[in-house]
Amino acid sequence: MYELMRAGDGEAAARLIADGTGVLFVGTDADEWWNSSDAAQGAFREQLETTGGFDIEPGELRGYDDGDIGWFDDQPKMRMPDGTIVPMRLTGVARRSNDGWALVQGHLSVAASINESLFG
Repeated sequence: MYELMRAGDGEAAARLIADGTGVLFVGTDADEWWNSSDAAQGAFREQLETTGGFDIEPGELRGYDDGDIGWFDDQPKMRMPDGTIVPMRLTGVARRSNDGWALVQGHLSVAASINESLFG
């Protein structure tokens, strides 16, 4: 997925997302909540093709599986066009089928220290 995001290949990235019900992807923006495969696939296509891709590098990506269900976590870093590095958090769930693994859930957020300002 990271390679496809860097390359801006929205079509190939969208193919990694499962078809059917029960799909949820949450992005960094308050409006980025896609709770269907069509919406998530469309968002991946649009964002990657519009931006030309994101300069994202993995952190210590970890993955696990139990039968046909897998889950992963990472703390990647995204380099903005001005060179600023933004620490991120990523979690997700994938389902195995005859065609391989397909993403059914993903959550990408900006790692920011805001608890003290929000909660005191």
